[in-house]
Amino acid sequence: MKEDESLLYNIRMNRSLIDIIDKCKILLCALLLSAPTILFARSTVKAPILIISSYNPDAGFVAPFLSHFINEYKVLENDRPIIVENMNCKTLSETQRWKNFMKHTLEESASAKVKPAMMVILGQEAWAAYLSQPTSLLSGIPVMCAKVSRNTITFPKDSTTDPSTWQLPSLDVLSVAKKYNVVGGYLNEYDVRKNMQLIKSFYPQCKKVYFLTDNSCGGLSLQVFINAEMKKQKEMEYSFLDGRKLAFNSLINELTNLPKQSALVIGTWRIDRDEVYYMQDAFYQMRDANPFLPVFSISQKAIGYWAIGGYVPTYDRSGESLASDAFDYIHHTNKYGSGGLKIIKNEYVFDEVALHKYKLDKVFLPANSRMVNPDDTFWGMHRDAIVLVGVIFFALVAAFLGVTYLLLKTRKLKNDLEKSQEGLLLSKKKAEEASKFKSAFIANMSHEIRTPLNVIVGFSDLLTSQDLSDKERNQYFDEIKQSTDWLLQVINNILDISSLESGKASFNFERRDVVALCKSILEENKVEDHLGLEYKFDSRFEIKEEPIDAYRLQQVLGNLFSNAEKFTTEGSVVLSFDVDDEKQLMYFSVTDTGCGIPEEKQITVFEHFEKLNDFVQGAGLGLSICKMVVEQLGGDIWVDPTYLGGTRIIFFVPIMDDLK
Repeated sequence: MKEDESLLYNIRMNRSLIDIIDKCKILLCALLLSAPTILFARSTVKAPILIISSYNPDAGFVAPFLSHFINEYKVLENDRPIIVENMNCKTLSETQRWKNFMKHTLEESASAKVKPAMMVILGQEAWAAYLSQPTSLLSGIPVMCAKVSRNTITFPKDSTTDPSTWQLPSLDVLSVAKKYNVVGGYLNEYDVRKNMQLIKSFYPQCKKVYFLTDNSCGGLSLQVFINAEMKKQKEMEYSFLDGRKLAFNSLINELTNLPKQSALVIGTWRIDRDEVYYMQDAFYQMRDANPFLPVFSISQKAIGYWAIGGYVPTYDRSGESLASDAFDYIHHTNKYGSGGLKIIKNEYVFDEVALHKYKLDKVFLPANSRMVNPDDTFWGMHRDAIVLVGVIFFALVAAFLGVTYLLLKTRKLKNDLEKSQEGLLLSKKKAEEASKFKSAFIANMSHEIRTPLNVIVGFSDLLTSQDLSDKERNQYFDEIKQSTDWLLQVINNILDISSLESGKASFNFERRDVVALCKSILEENKVEDHLGLEYKFDSRFEIKEEPIDAYRLQQVLGNLFSNAEKFTTEGSVVLSFDVDDEKQLMYFSVTDTGCGIPEEKQITVFEHFEKLNDFVQGAGLGLSICKMVVEQLGGDIWVDPTYLGGTRIIFFVPIMDDLK
């Protein structure tokens, strides 16, 4: 009996074991069948490439660089995601925001389920923000860089202080590359020593060099590096025109007053102390402030339209090369891409037009120098003449249109007189006034237009002579330019009179600091003054924001300053500003120490073509334009009869309450 029970128990145990084995087989088969699907799903999720760019997508080089990088990488590996983060960097005052952005990005990347396979840092601001992070935040993600310098900076821990007070050390990226997981990229390297040698070779008597840098991360990085390099040499004094401390108008004054036997080296200029952005044409204003100053460039800025040349990076690496390096590194783990970090080569670049202007012989240039603006082209040989001919042509067209407009206006008045008998007397009066205006216009403009045109035509004929020296040719160009400028001013005055009289002149009001606006206008006229007059601003206000049409105010004050300068040979010109809060009026006055205006002409001086002295250049339209602008703004203008020390012209305009 016991043997039967034991047998039965063994049979049951065997059946249970068989059932368990069968179930395990089924489960194993299911796992084996599903495993390829799971593995395939995982294999399709690739770690992305994260690009962190300093700039917004509208920046000039960003869009082409990203397009080249992404297109090249998609050719090499089409299924890897590429993520772009734009920091939209502007000025140094945002430094703390850049650091926080980078810190947050690194923390997100470290905690992500799928960490980036590669980070690409694009631009100086993003680069400095990355190197300013503690290494404890780094998660082992390899980093490549582009559009950055070998010598950079790290931001101070307290980045909320005034950037103009920062005294930062220069950091060599190669010394910290391994510490910050930098495995590749392209670095610009600026060579201060070779540029100093270049200046000395051209200008052995040069005693001091000024370096121009702006209020940006790139400008500050370059300044810190230049300062460290210049301290190593004792041959030449140096100083900085620092955009962190200079507004653009102040920079223009500094350039104007630079001493002789000095040179300027351009680093970069994009943002000034007031965080105002400037385009390339700002270099033209700098050039005009001191046209004989020897100018070189360490960064290619202004070569081709101002600077003589320099030893500069080639900037020839695009996104394709970096994409190829990133692919190589990702697919060869723990190996550098195509050689790791690479220094972009430098070369000598010179502007042939500038060499000719400064009378520098090309035979003394370094070997393998690259030239821009070659003078052997038709445009290079005749650029000034072509520009002058174009200006003369458009000036003549404008003059013709102005005369045609006045003739058509006279004809219209005549036709209205013939058609309307009721308004015969009124129409006759208007026709007589128009005829008088036309006669006065022809009498004045025939002289004011013919005189500069005769100068232009005469000196243009002289320029065709083959026997002219460079000094004579430059003198003739200056005479033609002055006459052309005067002709354009006369035509602009005619067009202003026409638009104001027809009621088609536009007025655009916006809330502005009137005190700052007055000071800016005063500084502009001071820069253009060649008599050495003293310019002063008088107001009880430090800041006064009111709705104002800045262009019209500049137009009126500009004409008043021009009038004061014509009749003031020494002394001062004073601009005053005040506000009558009760009457809601803004008062302005321009006072000079000139010859003054006779009492009998203090009213008629505001009429068309009225001149105090027929022997002084001028069409007699400036003060009449002032009167028309002020009256259309709802104000009034007059000569102060009580002031006997010269001339004082006062005007007021109402404050626009509806804009408050």
